[in-house]
Amino acid sequence: MKRCKMAMARLAALIVLYTSLGHIPSSLGVILRTTDKIVWANEFEPIELTCLIESISTNNPRIEWKKIKNGVPSYVYFQNKISGDLENRAQLREPANILIFNTSRADTAEYRCEVAAIEDQRDFDEILISLAVRGIGSKCSNLLRSG
Repeated sequence: MKRCKMAMARLAALIVLYTSLGHIPSSLGVILRTTDKIVWANEFEPIELTCLIESISTNNPRIEWKKIKNGVPSYVYFQNKISGDLENRAQLREPANILIFNTSRADTAEYRCEVAAIEDQRDFDEILISLAVRGIGSKCSNLLRSG
């Protein structure tokens, strides 16, 4: 009980110190969330996969996206650029979202957003999003292509 009171007193003192300096620590670690873990899109339409950084202290975290198809991962966003089969069809949007401009059925897969924040106590988090792209039917897709 005595230890608990001492720990609480130290914590209170730290809070007073940080508050008096005008700085309250924002985070003990990187925390991610997404708006949707399961996403549906129509073929040829845009879709945004959300990777929201809720908490972080590191200024320039390392952000990576991987596409996992049939259990095999491949890079989608690596070393600050879009790569793989999304290279000319997507962009990274702040904070760490991926916008696919023109989805295809081949984009149906699991996508993993990974954020590494070396200055944070909890220095890594990841989110897994499942994307399913629906075909729009052969007649409609032929009309769109000839269009």
